[in-house]
Amino acid sequence: MGFVGVVGDGIGSLCRNGNGTGRCSSRRRVRVVRFSLEDWVFANAKTKEVDWDGKCKQGVRSGSELLSFPESSAFAPGVVEKELASVLNVQGLDDVTALALYLICVKYGVLDSQFKQYVDSLPESLDLPIFWTDAELEYLRGSSLLEKVKSIKVRISEEFSRVLQALPGKVKEEITLDRYTWAQGILFSRAFELPPSLTIVLLPGADSFPTSRSGNSVVRATKGGLFGQDKNVALVADADIFRGDQVVVTRNAESNAQFLMDYGIVYEDSPALDAVDLEFGVSPLDPFYDDKVDILQEMNMSIALNFRVTAGCNEYREEDMEQLEYIAQYLRLVCLGGPDSFLLEAVFRSEVWDFMALPVSKENEKTVREKSHGDEGNGFGSSELSLDSRVQCLSSGCETWLQLQCDLQIRLDWLDRSKSWG
Repeated sequence: MGFVGVVGDGIGSLCRNGNGTGRCSSRRRVRVVRFSLEDWVFANAKTKEVDWDGKCKQGVRSGSELLSFPESSAFAPGVVEKELASVLNVQGLDDVTALALYLICVKYGVLDSQFKQYVDSLPESLDLPIFWTDAELEYLRGSSLLEKVKSIKVRISEEFSRVLQALPGKVKEEITLDRYTWAQGILFSRAFELPPSLTIVLLPGADSFPTSRSGNSVVRATKGGLFGQDKNVALVADADIFRGDQVVVTRNAESNAQFLMDYGIVYEDSPALDAVDLEFGVSPLDPFYDDKVDILQEMNMSIALNFRVTAGCNEYREEDMEQLEYIAQYLRLVCLGGPDSFLLEAVFRSEVWDFMALPVSKENEKTVREKSHGDEGNGFGSSELSLDSRVQCLSSGCETWLQLQCDLQIRLDWLDRSKSWG
């Protein structure tokens, strides 16, 4: 159902008209003008302290609402589920899947929605890793992000296959894997999470404003009206903003890996975000699995650990070196086997963790090196970084990853030399 504008007595108003043409209830003949997304956003917003370019109209204090919508009309699963059910009749969809299907249905005419202008304004191509070619994904080899991208693509494909089986015939023609992946990408890059009331929500207008990891505004669930009974979804000033200042929306992520995965961007001037998550664990197929699990549990440690290492900008920071030593200690235990397995016996149980602080044997150290240099994204990655690879990474926006990989390699080599067997 489209929104149309009424131009007649000099007073602009909104009315609903099924085909977007014809007359409203006014006695005068009127000229009908279809509203743009900008008109729709500002006609439906409760608070409008920001213009369409993201500039603050008037100075506001921190905590003031810049743009807000009633929660009852927000682009959220609870609001669109009735419309979606009218064409899909599928039960038990999770919120993300439901919104993804709704986006497709609106974009390709299966549903006539109040959000049509907004959906039509969304970009058709997204520069996110899940849309990269296999050749482009090779630029990420050596980082844990490569395997994450592959696993997400597999998950989306499997999820699509399950959903497709439950869809009615006439809708199946419009729901393709490419379109479903596009919808998931839109939600990755534009949606906000506002628990507990809204697990995921899109905020038209605000999601097109500039973003930063330290902006001057945030999206929140707010309350208003008498006794706070009105629930809203709002873009709220996170600092004092002066008239004419650019409103920048804060997007949070723990590392450049997550920024690249979710938003297709990296911050090259932020060393604190240049980080790699290293995931290691005890394999269930390990013949000494039970013994190693018992030792880790006695140390109040998990059988699978995640370590985060940040780039050092050519400096060996003490806290990072301590973490690398802890990683080596953990891996020595995980890789313990063969002639060294006697250390897992009960008589050494209270001391074995301390033993792992130093090299156990050449064989054990070799296994640790192999595990930490795994090619499948579980370790530090390959140390062979050619000039061509550097140029490719730079041109694809992945220079940060390359610098980090070099830095981690240098640190691990330094750690080996400092405790060399000679």
